Amino acid sequence: MSDTPKKVISPKAIPKGLSKTVEKKTVVYVGPDLPGIKRYTIFNNGLPETLKKRIKEKAVFKELIVPVERLAEVNAEFEKPGSAFNMLYQKACE
Repeated sequence: MSDTPKKVISPKAIPKGLSKTVEKKTVVYVGPDLPGIKRYTIFNNGLPETLKKRIKEKAVFKELIVPVERLAEVNAEFEKPGSAFNMLYQKACE
C-alpha cells in the first residue's frame, strides 16, 4: 500500500457540463399516481416535464421525490399515522 494521499477533486475542477452528471442521483417518486407517472417510478436522468409542472403547481410533490437509498425508510414512515411522509402524501392527494 502506498502512503501517498489520494487527490481530491475540487468541484471547481470538474469540467462544465460534467458537474451536472456527477451531481444527479437516482431518485424515486413516492407520491400518489399521476397521469403518466406511477408511484415508485425511478428517475436517474432528471425529472420528466410532467412532474416538474406538478411541483410548480403544488410544492409538496418535490418532498415526495427521495433518493432510492431512502425508499425503505420512507415506506416505513408512510405506515405511521401523523408522520411527516404520511402527511405529505395526504396533502398531495388533496
